[in-house]
Amino acid sequence: MKMYMGDFDENGLPDILMWGKVYHSRMSDDPIKGFELVGQNWLHYSKTPAGVYDIQDTDAETIRDWLSVKNLTWSQGYPRYSECEGEEGQLVPEWHDPLLNDPDVLQ
Repeated sequence: MKMYMGDFDENGLPDILMWGKVYHSRMSDDPIKGFELVGQNWLHYSKTPAGVYDIQDTDAETIRDWLSVKNLTWSQGYPRYSECEGEEGQLVPEWHDPLLNDPDVLQ
């Protein structure tokens, strides 16, 4: 799951967009090694005047469009960089591995 913050719906209130991916492990004898992307989901939360983030009924296409307009890719979402000791500032390897067989993770 990746998170993006901004005023995506341009209503003057902060938004949080969530982009999730589900992968299935390939069999060890599969000629394509690694994982297969089997699903994605997108969620939109908007901050209310009371300061609470409420989930919104926003369709996936709209959320994808908002990310596209801002040129936001999978790798630019949070978390992006490791905070683990000795790996600070490096891309989180589990989120950016070529074995995921997903072109989004390599952008």
